[in-house]
Amino acid sequence: MYEEGRDKSGFYTSQLIDIYDFLGVAHALAGNRVDAQRIADSLQHVSFTVMNGPPKYSALARIYMALKEYDHALTAIKNSDAKVTGLITAFYDQTFQEIPKLYILSKSLYETGNIKEAKEGYGQLLGHPQIEQIGSIYWIVLLDRAKIALAEGRKSVAEDMLKKAIDVIEKQRSSINSEAGRIGFVGDKQTAYAELTALLLADGRYAEAFAYVERSKARALVDLLASQKNINSAADKLSKSRQLCPN
Repeated sequence: MYEEGRDKSGFYTSQLIDIYDFLGVAHALAGNRVDAQRIADSLQHVSFTVMNGPPKYSALARIYMALKEYDHALTAIKNSDAKVTGLITAFYDQTFQEIPKLYILSKSLYETGNIKEAKEGYGQLLGHPQIEQIGSIYWIVLLDRAKIALAEGRKSVAEDMLKKAIDVIEKQRSSINSEAGRIGFVGDKQTAYAELTALLLADGRYAEAFAYVERSKARALVDLLASQKNINSAADKLSKSRQLCPN
């Protein structure tokens, strides 16, 4: 995909990274693992300036997260060129760029069994004053922290976090089209309902558990309708991206 003879200006590189980002994630989510991996490999070889280092490695991490290759996502997001330092910090918005990067790091740590470090990262995220603005990340952080709390035997803390995660799920209107929201795809929203229902059933709170089962069914219908509504738009974007970045 990447051709050495092309314009190597910062603008071109930025556009190329964005295209690879979208295509890689789209292919991964569609189950086209070979194509997604091929795009990630091409992205690895894209030359970049200091300005384009953080977007490149964040894009790589997103593709690997979509593939559920969390070890590779962790390697990408921990790359020294992924860090925003010096004067370029003036061009980055902490809420909608640095919070997602911390999320990628924490989620990758969690999925690779580095629970202590993941817990610390999630704690930083939950303590950030703007975390609630990114619902597609917020609910997954709450869900994973609830699972950690359950493993620690802290059932009441886990219950509170699961209920909060479900509230966030039912209120959020973000999509994977935003810079911050594009990485929220890794979570299955029904998992939050399942975890809470299991916890309530174990406590013998059957009526409350049944209520959350009904809410999960309603949520599943909402997600189904939304996916049907957006499928044509997603297909159009994928087609345009392929035209811009041919094989």
